[in-house]
Amino acid sequence: MIPAISEGLLRIVPKQALVDLDLSPYDLSNIICGTNDDPDRDFDIRDIFKVTMDSDLEACEPLRETFWDVVDSLSPHAKRKLLLFVTGVSRLPAKGTESLTIENPNFQYTADDAKKNLVMIPQSHTCDNILELPNYWDALVETAPKSTPQARLRAQLRSILEEKLAI
Repeated sequence: MIPAISEGLLRIVPKQALVDLDLSPYDLSNIICGTNDDPDRDFDIRDIFKVTMDSDLEACEPLRETFWDVVDSLSPHAKRKLLLFVTGVSRLPAKGTESLTIENPNFQYTADDAKKNLVMIPQSHTCDNILELPNYWDALVETAPKSTPQARLRAQLRSILEEKLAI
């Protein structure tokens, strides 16, 4: 069986590439299968994955910061469930070998659009490791009374993100 696996791998990856990369069998195993880590060990998604946020989300500091605060505060078990939702796999890949993209799929032009965004849940595309995250911050700002304090809006945002990511 091992010769068949080796032959299949060498049909995809030229032998010289493996030599040039100086990969050990252990390295190759981690790249293909992920690390054999303790499922109860905590991890930072940004440390494991090459994370990219689309420009709209990156520019929205309240959403970006609150999103990462919520994700970082998840238990290791909950982070793995999020990882499973986004990637289709709960096992950690080798550090830096996988990308994860966070996108804003919706634009809001009206107050009705904002109301719809507030009830939407994040979606994923596991083939490409994409998390579609509605811009809950812009939706909150649009639908809240103009006198609502920023601190209250941020608390609402955190609550929304905790609820939606738990789904």
